[in-house]
This record gives sequence, structure tokens and C-alpha cells, in this order.
Amino acid sequence: KLQFLYLIGPMCSWVAADAATAEVLHPGFVVIRGALPLAAQLELAALAFERGDGATGWWVPGAEGGRTLNVAKKRAGKVYDAVETFPAGQRLAALGAELLAAARAADPHLAGVPAAPPTHLLLWNYRPSKGGRIGWHRDNWQGDGDGEHAVVSVSIGAACNFGWRPEPLPGMAAGAATENRSVLLCSGDVAVFGGVSRFMEHAVKSVHSPVSAPKALQDPHQLGGGRLNFTFRHAPADAALNVHSRG
Repeated sequence: KLQFLYLIGPMCSWVAADAATAEVLHPGFVVIRGALPLAAQLELAALAFERGDGATGWWVPGAEGGRTLNVAKKRAGKVYDAVETFPAGQRLAALGAELLAAARAADPHLAGVPAAPPTHLLLWNYRPSKGGRIGWHRDNWQGDGDGEHAVVSVSIGAACNFGWRPEPLPGMAAGAATENRSVLLCSGDVAVFGGVSRFMEHAVKSVHSPVSAPKALQDPHQLGGGRLNFTFRHAPADAALNVHSRG
């Protein structure tokens, strides 16, 4: 078991999560189960909707004066910006750094990964869907962060099937085939990938039904059983790129 604390909430209170367990799925790829207690998940959801429903959030003008999610073809909305521009930005950055520290403690391979706090946050709002959501890709594009630093991904709301392909380890042939794998990420779980796994191929294969989310998260903020994802990156070279400048 891991024991660590999170600085969240308007009063900067510390919330304990003493039931978290870390799974090292591959060198450099760690999933921390139950990293965030329900109270923290609810606060993060509120922060997400405060930014996501704002003028620089998930929505763009739609037909007949309405609005639509800005990644409509995937039934999702996203925001990418400097962490400091989000509500409680300093606390969010501290949370990302704390989660990275927990993963580094669990996986010796991550011990050499820099511990610098995240500078940017990619915030997703996925609606429930049985089909593929975000296809196979590597986080090596503009806005995907410094490759020397790990990526920290926090899941809130409905569960999802997260696909991943292990990166060949040192000593293996460069073209060595690796099989596609999948891991279930539930609300409050955290995935961290860095080091040899920093550029592993991955995908959001599906978002589960509303009942896969904690009951308290099935309806508030019109979450409606969808999934929120906070992806923290260290990307100091990005000059506050936002969702409209990142594909």
C-alpha cells in the first residue's frame, strides 16, 4: 500500500488516500488504484466544469444558437492550457507532482525521471460511448510535453478501457513486436508513464456506462456518467497553447 496526501479544495486542505495501491504494468508505466478518495474526485469534477463550461472550455457554437463539444466526432471536449490558468491551478500542479512522486516510489525505473511539477494540463470531457474514442497514438506532438518528463493521467467518473502497447526494453530488437494490451481505469485511478514508456502507443478504447462511475458522480455538473481526464505534462516550451491550437 501507498500512503500519500493531496492538496486540493478551496481551503487548501489535505485529503488522505491511504487505500491506494500501485501496479507496475511495465517499466515506466504505473497505475495507482484508488489514488483519489471520492471527496477529492468531486472537487476535481467541480474544478473541471468551472473551466470546461467557461468561454475557453469544451464548447464551440453549434446550430441554431446552441453549442457542441469541440471534438464532436469523438463525442468529447478538451482544453489544453497552462496549469496556472485553471481554477486552483497551483493546487492542481501540486497534485500532479504528488502523484508523480508516488509513481516514482513504486517503480525504480521512474527514479531517474525528473520530478519537476507539471506546467500544462490537458482536460478531457468524454461522453459515454461503446466505440473507440481516441485512437492509437504516441504523446510526441506539439503540446505533448517534454519527453524527459513523465505524463500523469487522472481518471474521474465513468470507467474506461485504456489500450497500451509495451515499449521494447533495452537490448530487444528495435522492431520487436509487442501485443496490444488493455487496462481498466476507474474513477480515482491514476496512470503514469515515463522513461522507456514515455512514448508508448496508447488509446482510449471505450468509455463505460454511467453505472461504472461512483453514484455521487453519475449526475452532478451534468457529468451524466461521462468521464473526465486530467493529463498533466511538463511542457515549458508551450506558450499557453489552448484547445484551438492543438489537434
